[in-house]
Amino acid sequence: MNEYLKEKLFLGLVVACILLAIAMLFNLPKVSVPSKEAETIDMDSDGDGLFDNMEEVVGTDKNDRDTDGDGYEDLAELKNGFNPLVKTPGDKFVDSAYSEIKNRIKDADPDFFTKVGF
Repeated sequence: MNEYLKEKLFLGLVVACILLAIAMLFNLPKVSVPSKEAETIDMDSDGDGLFDNMEEVVGTDKNDRDTDGDGYEDLAELKNGFNPLVKTPGDKFVDSAYSEIKNRIKDADPDFFTKVGF
């Protein structure tokens, strides 16, 4: 490595150490860079309000707002106690099945219901 690059590298490290010392001195909050995984967690490919990872948990199609084709979007059906995989009429969840699907969602993402205003 030539001397010029060594000098620039050294100066860069010195600046980084100074900035770190200042941050520690003033107790500044750490800045984190979101991971690619974090960016995709709340992705909603079909725009129905049901995140792609939850579509997988529920079994709905992440590329179709209305998986069962009954005219109601998947999240709207779930919020109102209807099965987004079965066309109306007759797609109202029985209590035990509705509790089970909500528990599967909660297990996958404990904050999901808050995020979507459930």
